[in-house]
Order: sequence, then C-alpha cells, then structure tokens
Amino acid sequence: MKFSDPDVALQHQLRGLDNSAYVQQLYLRVLGRVADPDGWKSYVEKLEASLPREEVYLALANSEEGVRYANRRAALRQQQCVVLTSMPTAVSIASTLVVEHVSDLVALNGAAFVATVYRVLLNREVDPDGARTYLGLLRAGWSKTHVLTVLAKSAEARSVGCVLPGLKQVTHNYAKAERRSWGGWYCRNILGMESDLPADRERRALFFHIVLSDGV
Repeated sequence: MKFSDPDVALQHQLRGLDNSAYVQQLYLRVLGRVADPDGWKSYVEKLEASLPREEVYLALANSEEGVRYANRRAALRQQQCVVLTSMPTAVSIASTLVVEHVSDLVALNGAAFVATVYRVLLNREVDPDGARTYLGLLRAGWSKTHVLTVLAKSAEARSVGCVLPGLKQVTHNYAKAERRSWGGWYCRNILGMESDLPADRERRALFFHIVLSDGV
C-alpha cells in the first residue's frame, strides 16, 4: 500500500517518540481513542522486535475500526464544509450530525463545534449567550477540550446525564496536561495531550484568525 501525503506527514510528526508513545499516538490519531492495554502491549512488543513502524500504522489504519473512524471523520468534514457563516446555519447542520464518540466533536470547528456540543451534552440548541461566550473562547485560542470540559462539568450537563464514549478520558487527559510539572510536560510534549498554557492559546488564536473566518 502506498502512503498518502497525510500518512507521511503523520509519520514525520511522530518520528521522535519512543515506541510506547508512538503506539499511544497512533491509537489517538488513527482510531480516535486511547489504546487498550492489550493492543498497546502487543504493538510495542512488535516494535521492540524490529517490526517497522509503518507496518503498525497500516495495521491500525486498515483495520475495520480504523476504516470506520476515517470514514466518519471524512463525513463530518464534508458536512461542516456546507457553509458555516452563521450560528443559525451551524445549528441547522449540527442537528443532522451523528456523534458516536468524543472524537466526532473534536473533528468540528467554530460554530459547528459549539452548536453540536450543546446538542450532545446539554440536549438543546445553543443560546445566543452561550454561542457568544464559547466562540469567543475559541477565537481567543482556548482549546476545544477546554470548552468540552467546562460544559461537561456544568450542572446542566450533569442533569442531562449524557454518556459520550471517550469524553471522560479526554477531560481526564486535559487535567493532567494542564499541570505545570514534569508530568504535565510529558503529557503535552510526548503524549500530545492538549493544554491551554499561554503559548498554546496564542498559537491557536493565530490559527483561528488565519484559517477560520470570523463568521465560523
């Protein structure tokens, strides 16, 4: 199988990781979830036995779960490209999206992300104040994980009782990555967990300004 440009780019991004962290990142990037202990152990042992990393990547990417995750992400990207120039449009599109895992939410951006998080976690459409607040946070560089964490821990979300696969792990990882300690540094720089330290917020704010329109 020939590698596509995104495949090569991913391998380049992960080249500096040790085998343990590499497998964890592949699970997150290719399957959209944290590695299960048995799968993680199996692939790390194969890498230690000199199996090329590309073979591990292809095994995950071509698995039934990997193909299903890739197709779901592609469908989400296609749907959010319909034209997200206003919150009402985003709300309309959000109502048609099927969210099966927290990674489906994280794949969205801007207004579509906020509207869909409200629908999934709070079981209602986003109100004007909420849209203004959370889009403002995203424009200021705060992570989507931060928005997810704030809303997931709200009294309203707890009363709704949504159980979304992967959400608990994402918020748990976020709390670890926010620590200003060696452990936090390891989570951010080796395991690739998202945080909202000042430098990260500045980078995301610039990305939002350049790549995403103000209407999104």
